[in-house]
Amino acid sequence: MDLTRMMIACNIPLAKVEQPEFINFFEKHCGKRLPNRTTLTKCMEEECEKICSKIKEQLKEKDIFVQADEMTDSQGQAMTAIMAGTLNGVTLERPFLIGLSDVTTINNQSLQLAVIRALRKVLG
Repeated sequence: MDLTRMMIACNIPLAKVEQPEFINFFEKHCGKRLPNRTTLTKCMEEECEKICSKIKEQLKEKDIFVQADEMTDSQGQAMTAIMAGTLNGVTLERPFLIGLSDVTTINNQSLQLAVIRALRKVLG
C-alpha cells in the first residue's frame, strides 16, 4: 500500500515497476522485490475505495457544492476535473477531487455525464 500511495502521489506510472533499472535500484537499496503492476493496481483500487468512503462520510448529510473545471492537458486532451465540498454558510470548504474525465468533445451532455458518474462513485 505504501509503495502504491507513494508512486501515485509522485506521479510515477505504475508500469515503472516492470522496468529492469527500476527493479534493480529498488532491490539494491531496499533489499526487497517489487510487486508486479497488477498487484499495485489492485492496491490502488482498494486505496481508492477507502478514500471514497472517507469523502462520502465527510459530505454525508451536509450542503455541498459541485464544481467542474475543464482544461487541456499537456498532450492536448480535454480533461474535466469534478470537485465537491461542503458549504458552511460563509465560505466554501476545500473541495475533494472526485472525478477526472477525458472528455474529447466537451458539450453539455458529456460534462453532465462526467459529473453524474463522479457523484455516483463517491456518494452512491
